Amino acid sequence: MNGRCAQCKHKIEERTAVYANGKVYHTGHFRCSLCDLKINDYYVLEDENNLKSIICLHCQANNKSPKCNECKLAISETYVQAKGKPFHMDCLLCGRCRQPFPGGEFYELNGEFFDANCYWAARLRYETTKIEERQDENFEEDDSVAETSRISDYNTVMSSIMTRVRNRKFIFEKDTESPSCSHK
Repeated sequence: MNGRCAQCKHKIEERTAVYANGKVYHTGHFRCSLCDLKINDYYVLEDENNLKSIICLHCQANNKSPKCNECKLAISETYVQAKGKPFHMDCLLCGRCRQPFPGGEFYELNGEFFDANCYWAARLRYETTKIEERQDENFEEDDSVAETSRISDYNTVMSSIMTRVRNRKFIFEKDTESPSCSHK
C-alpha cells in the first residue's frame, strides 16, 4: 500500500494499513479521537460541525449512554430508575443492609431507598422519631394530655407498621436502638 499516514504524515510501506474516513493510517496510528487509544476493531464516525471524528466503541458508549447516578459510569445493560435517575442494577442498594434490590423492587423514605424488610424497620424508626420530636416540643412535666396523645400516636404507628411486618423479623441494635432487618 502506498500513501501517507493521516496521523504521522510518513509514507506507509507496510502491507497492512487502515483506511477510514477517506484517509490511510499506520495500524498503530489509528486511534480514538477522544481517549487516544489504538483502535483494533470496530469504531464509529461521529460528525460534528462537518468534522468527522473516529471514536472507539467504549468512548461512544460512555458519551451516548446514560450514566449511573451512583458510580457515574455508562450504563449499557438493563437498569433501574429511582426518582428519575438511572442506576446499574448492582449500584442501587438498600440504605440499611446495602444489598441490591431483588427484582428491582424498592421503597423510598426521606430520599433513601430500602428493600421491603428494611423499609418497615426504617419507617418504624422514622415514625418513632417524629413522635419523640413532637413530644419534646409540646410536653410539660404535668401535661398528662400531651403524654396520652404521644402514647396514642405511638400505638397508632406501631399498629399500622406491625400489621405490615407480621411475617418479618427485626432486631434492635443495642447501641442505636434502631431496628434492622434480620436478613443481613
